[in-house]
Amino acid sequence: MSSYTLSALAGAGAQWFDDNGNVLSGGKIYTYQAGTTTPAATYADNIGSAVNSNPIVLDAAGRVPQEIWFPVGAKFKFVVKTSTGTLIGTYDNIPSINDPYSEGNLLSNVTGTNTIAATASP
Repeated sequence: MSSYTLSALAGAGAQWFDDNGNVLSGGKIYTYQAGTTTPAATYADNIGSAVNSNPIVLDAAGRVPQEIWFPVGAKFKFVVKTSTGTLIGTYDNIPSINDPYSEGNLLSNVTGTNTIAATASP
């Protein structure tokens, strides 16, 4: 299992727009530890060898220039702004895709030995 998993928000190829529907060319995505204003690193690959800039600057098409990967078990807060700093949106407690720790946190009342029964509350 990889120690990094793809972000569920803007992970790969996401395109961003402003409130008028215009492409968010040069927009900025700031990444923080979930629930805080503490900056947090994201990565451009699934092995954590390349750290993304913070903020991540969107290209001319309003897309992330590289993929956004998180360490397994981490959740992030994203703050998206225009190139001039106008707030577009804040998205908190974002998990990554296929993170076994995030998915496991959705289960409760787990019982069984050979068969597992659980209640999910997304």
